[in-house]
Amino acid sequence: PQAPKTTRERQFTVKRIRPTKLPDSTFYFVFQYCCSEMAPKFQKGPDLKRFMDKRLKFSINGNRTVIGTLRGYDAFLNVVLEEAEDSDKRPIGTIVIRGNSIVHFEGIERV
Repeated sequence: PQAPKTTRERQFTVKRIRPTKLPDSTFYFVFQYCCSEMAPKFQKGPDLKRFMDKRLKFSINGNRTVIGTLRGYDAFLNVVLEEAEDSDKRPIGTIVIRGNSIVHFEGIERV
């Protein structure tokens, strides 16, 4: 038999196996093989500790740019910026940017 190629095929293959007809060790091996390829259930958030208290430039949806000092973040890449300003240098103040609207960011100060 040919090895499955995608995770969905592996999940489907495991569901079709009848553990009563296979030895326990074989079922365990097949189950471990399929589950080791799947994504973990808990994923860590971004590691932005080195960017804390630094000036960053965020590009967000709609071709907008925001520059500010990073004060906080969470696992979803939601960020809190202080002394923020837009691309026209107009002050915004303290803001929260939702993580899924961030396209990319770059450090303005040396990290």
